[in-house]
Amino acid sequence: MKVLYKKRSYYVSFFDAVHIFGLKVLLRIKRQIRRIRNNVYGRDILLCFFVIVLWLLYALAIFILQRIKNTGFTTYLDIIWDIKTPLFTTVVIALFTTVFSRTRSYTKTLCRQHDTYVNAQSDFCRLLDPFLPNRYRFIPMYTEYCFDQSMSYIIENGIFDNSAIPFEMTRILEKRLNIIESELRSNNLFFADRPMLELYLDDAKEALLSPNVFLSIHSYKSLLWKLFQILEELRKPWRLDHKIDTQIISMLNKNPKNKIEDDFYKRMFVPNYVDDLLCSESVLCIL
Repeated sequence: MKVLYKKRSYYVSFFDAVHIFGLKVLLRIKRQIRRIRNNVYGRDILLCFFVIVLWLLYALAIFILQRIKNTGFTTYLDIIWDIKTPLFTTVVIALFTTVFSRTRSYTKTLCRQHDTYVNAQSDFCRLLDPFLPNRYRFIPMYTEYCFDQSMSYIIENGIFDNSAIPFEMTRILEKRLNIIESELRSNNLFFADRPMLELYLDDAKEALLSPNVFLSIHSYKSLLWKLFQILEELRKPWRLDHKIDTQIISMLNKNPKNKIEDDFYKRMFVPNYVDDLLCSESVLCIL
């Protein structure tokens, strides 16, 4: 049976198709609620309420004048019904213009955050590149699983060599951390835990000040863990539904026809993909 997931068709069993459909409905509901919470504030509701009250007062004034003159509408509800169109239009325009402007700003800032995340990930992964085979087939800091497997491969095979790390990495990392810190201060990072992100940034910058940061595997791993946590905060907007996405990908991966491992990003959520990839090159596995 075919199902559609992120604009692509996949083959799954009937029961998995029903399960995936339910998860997709749940995802849509969660995302719509999140979108409303992010773009409709309490003051927007108060603004609409204030506009409605003004229109009702206006209707009351007309009703009183009509009663004094003994002409026109016979009841207050008649007046409200007569002004329903301008009242509704005013409320909708007030809410729509406010929310639309905020949504555009939110989308623009989110795109900026994505650029910040991608650039940071690219710079941070350069610390791992010299020691990982098949690096072009996965991103070592894309998920915690990818990161853990990458570090295990380096440590277990004893291939860490600080001379392989480009000498300009300290300067590159310091510059990237300063950019992230600037974005955080400008409130351009959505969903990030501000206190935790500040803590990881300070710890990483402090570690880079040490001349011994790349001398041992322990200090090297400690720095990488802090950088990985920074990435985790930066990519939160795209990982809020991570567990549901992982469930769906696991079901899609049951059918070999779907070729999940040919999809660069989805395959990094497949259990054992990175482990098998690195193990095929590992001295320990070969032995």
